[in-house]
Amino acid sequence: MRGLTPRPGRPVPAGGLRVTVQMATGSGKSFVGAAAGQRLAPHGAVLVVVPTLDLLVQMIGSWRAAGRSGDMFAVCSLIDSELPYGVKATTSPLMIGMWLDLAAARRRPVTPFATYASVGAVAVLGEKVQ
Repeated sequence: MRGLTPRPGRPVPAGGLRVTVQMATGSGKSFVGAAAGQRLAPHGAVLVVVPTLDLLVQMIGSWRAAGRSGDMFAVCSLIDSELPYGVKATTSPLMIGMWLDLAAARRRPVTPFATYASVGAVAVLGEKVQ
């Protein structure tokens, strides 16, 4: 958490704060990410980016199991029926922006999950996600 918390009197780098977590397979990296996201943005947006569609689906389950609440959606080529219950999919920047705005207006946490291949659809929204 310390590495992702802005220091008083020190500017946040233009690319934002970043941390690398190295842990063995199966030791809880997804849980660490979900717990950090919940603490840093309990009522905001956290973007989760993964390399594959299979990992995207797995990560949604991991974040839910770790206690992340609020709206979740997938920025990828999957269709809604291929995702966990209640998670919608899109690659439309317009739809992504609408979902982020709606969550912000309701002060609800929102977690967009994207693959590396689809994250460009989120990039156009810049400051709306952390």
